[in-house]
Amino acid sequence: MELKPPDPESVIIWFVIGAFATWGGIVRFLLQEKRTMNKGKTVKSAISQIIVSGFTGVLGGLIVFEYGGSNYMVFIASGIFGSMGDVGLLYIQSYFKKVNNNHRIM
Repeated sequence: MELKPPDPESVIIWFVIGAFATWGGIVRFLLQEKRTMNKGKTVKSAISQIIVSGFTGVLGGLIVFEYGGSNYMVFIASGIFGSMGDVGLLYIQSYFKKVNNNHRIM
């Protein structure tokens, strides 16, 4: 199988999706810090929040792509799911658990 290089437009789209997802993680971290007034948060907790939010944001963007959304809707979903972080990941997991339970073959 021959691998083809991606076209420049798709590389830019995926870069923007990742940027919105991680930006959402930064926003979530800053909002949590402001809400709890806990200034003892470490760089490690900020990085872990950004990693989780980046992953969740990309998954949210992929879901919107799957349902035929425009690039702009994908960017919006990536940012929103990125700002949701672990809550968004639990939402995505519960959706797929429902789908699997409804289509179980026994």
